[in-house]
Amino acid sequence: MDDGFKSGKGMGLSTALQEIELLKCALESKFGLKFTVQIRHSSGGSLGHRLHISSKSRVLSLVQSHFIDSMNYKLGL
Repeated sequence: MDDGFKSGKGMGLSTALQEIELLKCALESKFGLKFTVQIRHSSGGSLGHRLHISSKSRVLSLVQSHFIDSMNYKLGL
């Protein structure tokens, strides 16, 4: 649960580049979620990849019941 974050009205998942397309396709087809892929440059020069989800309310309806209380802040709750 520690590789997600809230971002304005959306949410994001940080993951390895190899998993981005697989995860994106699976979540789009199974749950109808729409994503954009973002590349993040760290201050140390390394690259990270994220899936940005613009429909935070849809994600909340799918995952909130599975979150432990101490991680609700990741959902902005």
